[in-house]
Formats: sequence, C-alpha cells, structure tokens
Amino acid sequence: MILHANCKINLGLDVLRRREDGYHELSTVMFPVRGLYDVVGVTRTAVPGVWFLSEGLAVDCAPGENICVKAFQLMRERYGVDGVMIGRATYGRPWIFREVKHYLATGKVLPQPSVCERVEIAKEHLRKSLEIKGEYVGILEMRRHLSNYFKGLPDFKQTRLQLVTLTDIPALMATLDSIAERWGDFDVSGTVPAPLSHDL
Repeated sequence: MILHANCKINLGLDVLRRREDGYHELSTVMFPVRGLYDVVGVTRTAVPGVWFLSEGLAVDCAPGENICVKAFQLMRERYGVDGVMIGRATYGRPWIFREVKHYLATGKVLPQPSVCERVEIAKEHLRKSLEIKGEYVGILEMRRHLSNYFKGLPDFKQTRLQLVTLTDIPALMATLDSIAERWGDFDVSGTVPAPLSHDL
C-alpha cells in the first residue's frame, strides 16, 4: 500500500479533549498544499516487527513514540498483521533500527548514543559512502546526514557549516574528531523531544 501524506497549512487548530487512548481530539480547518507530500509505503512482511526505511527530514522522537510505530502496533492488535515495512526518517539517526528492534522486543527505549559514539558512526558512514559512491558523490550525499547527526548541540552552527561545505576528506574527518573533543561530554538525552499530544 502506497499512501501520500499531504502537506497542509492549519488555518485554525483547537485541541479539544484528551481521549482514553492518549490522543487528543482536534478541531481544525486546513488547506492542502498541492504536489507536496510524504510518500508512505506499508508492506506486509513475513518477519514479525517493524522496519523503517526513509529519506528526507529526520523525525526527532524515540521509536516507541513515533506515530509510525504506534500505527503498526494498532494494525498488529486490530488486524493480526505480523510485520510491516514503514518508510520514514532516519537521516542523522541510522541507529533508529536498533532502537525500534529493542523497543519491540522489550518495551523499553534505548538511551541515545553519546556524541563520541555519533562521531564514530558518522565516520564509518562517511567511509562507506566514499567506498560505494566515490569521493565526489559520497561527500555530497553525506552532507544531509552529517548535518543531522549532531542536532541539539549548542553553538554548533559554524561546525555544521563546515560539515556541509568541506570537500577535503581529511579536513572532514578532522572536523568530526573536533566534535568529539569539544562536545564529547554533552548530554544528548534531551535532543529527542517527547511527543506533544500522546503518551506511549
């Protein structure tokens, strides 16, 4: 099943009441934006669980709080679906697959990787991108990933600019190492905000 989740502009929005399932009832008037939408693919699979594949902007929330995971859980409860593949948001967060797998197995959310762990993941990601796509394309395609690996770090604008403009591989690796040196002790646990309208 392929769905188009259309972009919209809310002309008016009222949050009415909290329902028993944890969500809120809304009263809204919205205007659809033609030709601008997310493509969401849902495919039945033989393997139990949920698997994310995504492109575009990252969604900053824990796997168990992600609306796609909640949709899968409802489908499993109501219709007996064993597994689905849902496309959404892993830029700068490739560890989301590990998070989802752990959450579905245990019901517990894993802590976010530290800044130093993110640097090592980003360096390995960059090396693989260069190996598979070559230097020019490998660097260009990594820019959108690298700019999202370190969301939430304070005073990061200049370093982010370097990550998305450098073309020299040693300089790019050195910039990643400098992130670990400067922000290695920064607590990233708060960089994934809680959902606004529902509880897990």
